[in-house]
Amino acid sequence: MVANLRKAYEKPRTKRRSAVTKVLREIAARHMKTNFYDVKIDNAVTKELYKNGSRKPLRKIKVKMTKDEKTGVTIVTLPEQEMKKEEKKKPAKQEKKQEKQEAQKKEEKKAEKTEKPPAKQ
Repeated sequence: MVANLRKAYEKPRTKRRSAVTKVLREIAARHMKTNFYDVKIDNAVTKELYKNGSRKPLRKIKVKMTKDEKTGVTIVTLPEQEMKKEEKKKPAKQEKKQEKQEAQKKEEKKAEKTEKPPAKQ
């Protein structure tokens, strides 16, 4: 669902940070038919909202809302497509680190071979 957060821009720049979260909670509560206080917003969503700073939050954001039937709590998260992109980035960094470590080990082995003088007979 795309949540339109333009109501937050009616507030002064210094108060938009809290206004955006309130607007998003209101939209989620209305859409999922829960109480305003039973809406939990994921950290990834807040990071995405404020990527331009707290004074200029996003005007629209695509979110995924899930409701726990037992507790009645609504959880607002990013769609899985964006989460997959983040997961792909992490292994690439790990692979680069491993490649660097392997290259360093190879260099050390070469250095050890060159340091040892041949045995005289």
